[in-house]
Amino acid sequence: MQVVIGTVLALTLYEVVRKEWLRVLLLIALVLPMMLPPSIVGVLWRFLLTPSNGAINHALLNMGLIEQHIEWFNAGMSLWSIIIADGWNWTALPFLIVYSGRVALPPAVYEAARVDGASSWLVLRRLTLPMLKEVIAIAFIIRFMDAFKFVDLVYIMTSGGPAQTSELPAYIAFQRGIREFEVGEAAAYAIVIFAFSAILITLFLKYLKKVLKAQGIA
Repeated sequence: MQVVIGTVLALTLYEVVRKEWLRVLLLIALVLPMMLPPSIVGVLWRFLLTPSNGAINHALLNMGLIEQHIEWFNAGMSLWSIIIADGWNWTALPFLIVYSGRVALPPAVYEAARVDGASSWLVLRRLTLPMLKEVIAIAFIIRFMDAFKFVDLVYIMTSGGPAQTSELPAYIAFQRGIREFEVGEAAAYAIVIFAFSAILITLFLKYLKKVLKAQGIA
């Protein structure tokens, strides 16, 4: 989700915003959340999502989007509250990677497309996205690896609750090893998480190498 949103924001910022000062200002604003430690982000979003007097519920009520307060930390919404907080915190990383890749693309290719009368949608679909495929893949791999060491926001915002509905594998390993001193069980969790992530990353890298080889890059 973060890679998709980051890619959309990066391409929108580069293609739509033409004034350099505004582009720089928006770039700084979009990157700022990434500068905050996850612990601070967890405390901030736990305050913002407080059901009774949180700013998010008040804003949604004032805009008429909801009729009553949303219980962000109940069994059905607790994991979504963590997703929202983490998305706000780390979407800037794939955004920066994709934006840097878009800036580095050769302008001559786009000039030739404009001369040939290609539409903006055709240029995006046939030029921009294929040329950014490797960059987007790198952004995905980085965020994918980070997802397997996800503990801080869960611990601060929900502590895995209610009724363990927001527990994630790394958080369970943390609970067993650090809080319950079940070191053997925690180590087993860690080994399974490592093996699973290593297999998925290896398969993804092989696919990426195959794509690069087909394009004559690798």
